[in-house]
Amino acid sequence: MMQESGIETKSNGSAIQNGASSGSHLLECSLREVRSNGETPSVEIGAADLAHLQQQQQVVVVKKSLQLKTRQNQRRKK
Repeated sequence: MMQESGIETKSNGSAIQNGASSGSHLLECSLREVRSNGETPSVEIGAADLAHLQQQQQVVVVKKSLQLKTRQNQRRKK
């Protein structure tokens, strides 16, 4: 039996994504839910989703460190 890609909502209100590799979307849904009802959602995340999320976080860290170095270099030139 094939499983459809999309978002499935559990009875407790947490969103899980089936068949898609968008870990950040899954995280955003979870964070939105935590903010709205104050509960910690029960979310299942696969290894591929976790790896993708970690890669995205690494990219953000590298971008921020490059921005910081650029600002420091600009200040030194003044």
